[in-house]
Amino acid sequence: MAIDRAATLKNAEKLLRQGKIEPAIAEYLRLVEDQPRDWNLANTLGDLYCRAQQVDKGVEQFTRIADSLNEAGFLPKASAIYKKILKLRPEHEHALLQAGEIAGSLGLLADARMYLTQIVERRLSRGDKRGAAQARIRLGSLDPADFDSRRLAASARVEIGDLAGAIRDLKEIAAELLEKGRSADALAAWREAAGLAPDDDEVRQRLLDIYVATGDLARARECASTAEQLKALAASLEAAGQGDAALEALGSAARLDPADGELRTRLARTLVTRGDMQAAAEYLTVETAGNDPQLLFMVAEIKLRGDTPDDGMAIVRRLLEAYPDRREEVALLGWTISELTPEQGFRVVELAADAAVAGQDWASAAAALQEFVTRVPNHVPALMRLVEICVDGGLEATMYSAQAHLADAYIASGQAAEARFIAEDLVAREPWDRANIERFRRTLVLLGEPDPDGLIASRLSGESPFMSTDLNGE
Repeated sequence: MAIDRAATLKNAEKLLRQGKIEPAIAEYLRLVEDQPRDWNLANTLGDLYCRAQQVDKGVEQFTRIADSLNEAGFLPKASAIYKKILKLRPEHEHALLQAGEIAGSLGLLADARMYLTQIVERRLSRGDKRGAAQARIRLGSLDPADFDSRRLAASARVEIGDLAGAIRDLKEIAAELLEKGRSADALAAWREAAGLAPDDDEVRQRLLDIYVATGDLARARECASTAEQLKALAASLEAAGQGDAALEALGSAARLDPADGELRTRLARTLVTRGDMQAAAEYLTVETAGNDPQLLFMVAEIKLRGDTPDDGMAIVRRLLEAYPDRREEVALLGWTISELTPEQGFRVVELAADAAVAGQDWASAAAALQEFVTRVPNHVPALMRLVEICVDGGLEATMYSAQAHLADAYIASGQAAEARFIAEDLVAREPWDRANIERFRRTLVLLGEPDPDGLIASRLSGESPFMSTDLNGE
């Protein structure tokens, strides 16, 4: 039988005013048991327990409230309750952990580090080395830009026996460091990974790349002893702008494997990459290529990079007609060309995508364009085609990502009206995504909106709701 809430509350208030805290607690306990999800009642009960010096019971109530709010996604409210618990019980590890997780998810990195560091110290003090290592791993995942903490987290993975995870993390760290131009730090990470996995082909190749990029050619040459390794070295040398050394490495590889037709193509490709179209064209022509598709691809690339791109496109079409299963190679050709001539690269990739669409392979068509826009960001025609293919093929998840990139491209090119339509649609679908909200705000600023943040707040509050486009018409 349900209790009379109003009467019970009134009675509890009387008891409190009379200084009878224990009977008041009993009344509030009845209310909480009757309405366990009334967090205000539960919070009051917890406060009363603490006033009555029954702190453990108060903490129990507060923990139940915070955990429930956390699970429901009310993170700031949950965080406030966990902080309340920690004032009462600074050693409360569950509250420390949850407060740290919430702080990390809200971008409050300093707070998250503080909580997690306390967990590490407490676990070490009681001899829980594995638990401390797990907390260090979480610490390392807070800030992608904090490479030192991430490397410490990788070491912690080794401590708990997660060797594969440590190697994976070190590879990611090293690759990101290299992208940022921190070659020395990247090399240290790759060497650490090599110490854990000396037989890992990727690690050895990355070390070779870094030795070349840092100009340590002696060590790079030591790493390359087979034809395949020499070809990899040649690619790295070419990327580092040392074309003559790259040609020498390819020549050495060819001497080791003179029957390698692919290597002959690679030699011609090196000439193309160096911009020596005349020499490359002399080395390979349509006539000498015959019906060899690999050589025809090389000839097409030479022409697409040179003065006769339409001839190159004709060869690509011919290849697609004769070898429809090679459309992935056509896409690869377009991606490669796009690094120097984006528009010609897009023409080739679009052919590959159209061929995939003709075969009802929507995923492959989208993948071809996705890789292109990764290499050539903000390419509006490619992004528009990608969105079109996603809509026609029902690739909803990919479509949202493509729409976001298209909106960014529109913003970059000053096409604010087009960008706003997409950005507003994305926020309407996923209002919790901060990137969507920030993208919408940028379009409003570009359009000259005097109070973009106010408009966004109005939309999110429902006062002036978003308009959303749905593929299913719902």
